[in-house]
Amino acid sequence: MPRKPIGSVLHVTPSRLIIVRAHDPSNLPRVGDLVVSAGGELIGVVSDIIGPVSEPYIVVKPKTPIALSIAKPSTVLYAQFKIGKRVRGRRK
Repeated sequence: MPRKPIGSVLHVTPSRLIIVRAHDPSNLPRVGDLVVSAGGELIGVVSDIIGPVSEPYIVVKPKTPIALSIAKPSTVLYAQFKIGKRVRGRRK
């Protein structure tokens, strides 16, 4: 499955969420997208996007405690997506 870089890990919060500084504010992942490391290990899921529009932060909810050890500061994380992902919504 294709993946795109989303940003670098800034830190892990006390509530065990991973905060990622977005590399490209115009190309953000969607809430619910999978987040993986450079080696393809599953880190977690995008749970929120916060901060100013010019410099957003991506909040990642880790899937396992091991993901927290992989997500060290300045580690680049990637969004994994399916080709042809269907957008849900009403038909017109």
